[in-house]
Amino acid sequence: MALILAGGLGNAIDRMRVGAVVDFIECHFGSYIFPVFNFADMCISCGAAALAVYVLFIDHKHNQQG
Repeated sequence: MALILAGGLGNAIDRMRVGAVVDFIECHFGSYIFPVFNFADMCISCGAAALAVYVLFIDHKHNQQG
């Protein structure tokens, strides 16, 4: 949850300061160009993936034991 919140706050600060979210990382895989993103976007994506893993696999095990 902290990663999702931090990424959202980072994007919100960019929107207030600059008027848009500043994207700065561009990756190429052969002829494929991955969409441009920033560190805040990575935080949101990693946080959402971690939350999905927790909800789908870990939290389910805790509910069965209790």
